[in-house]
Amino acid sequence: MNATWLLVLSGALFQSVCSTLICIACGIPLAHLLYRYEFPGRRLILASAPLFFIMPSRVAAACIQSLYGVSGFVGIIATHSFLNMPFVFFIITVAYRSLDYTLYFAARDLGASAWRGYKDVVIPYLMPTIVAAAALVEILCFSSHTIPRIFGCALYHTTPDIMLADAYQQHE
Repeated sequence: MNATWLLVLSGALFQSVCSTLICIACGIPLAHLLYRYEFPGRRLILASAPLFFIMPSRVAAACIQSLYGVSGFVGIIATHSFLNMPFVFFIITVAYRSLDYTLYFAARDLGASAWRGYKDVVIPYLMPTIVAAAALVEILCFSSHTIPRIFGCALYHTTPDIMLADAYQQHE
């Protein structure tokens, strides 16, 4: 494996890990907020979240680039986070709906604080779902083809898919 492939793989891995961490860090509290609390606009947010599943990645990248003026890794990470947050949100929301809160309430009745009950009861129950959501988002970000193409032409902005497509076009 030459240095070019190592540079591309490390760049793709870096941007996909950063995007995944942002999606997980924002998706879990969002799922908790929208599952546990009623507030005005909640149904609108829940109804509009699936729109991100059908949004083309080129449109999302163009929106991020025109609204925020970012490019390079920052633009790639922002677009991946913007597009993949609903995956994490919906997967975690389904896990919340199947969660039995009686153990949490029992821990609260026995003197545990809200954070301690959440950390000791809810998080271990959600952990397999969080890992599955992170794996899905990581795969989606790592294998992205169009977003790095839009945000940069430099070698470290590409993914292995882009390198293979370029090699195929050049018959190498």
